[in-house]
Amino acid sequence: MRLTASKFAKLADTMARTLRHYRQLGILVPPHKNEKNHYIYVNADFKRLHEIQLLLPKHTMEFLKEAFEVLNSKNNSSLQD
Repeated sequence: MRLTASKFAKLADTMARTLRHYRQLGILVPPHKNEKNHYIYVNADFKRLHEIQLLLPKHTMEFLKEAFEVLNSKNNSSLQD
């Protein structure tokens, strides 16, 4: 499934503005853009958004940003092995 930010936000019961904020922080950045240069969200992004929503009430945004940077670097290094 490939969704624009507005469609993804609607299905995920959040706002496109929230997605933009998470994208700017680097904690939910979809890897693809469409021909109109809009970000495209996929199924894996639902899982990441859910993780953010679970962690957010208990942690600061800075903590989440650092935690996801570590997770992303581990995922990227395991792909290179």
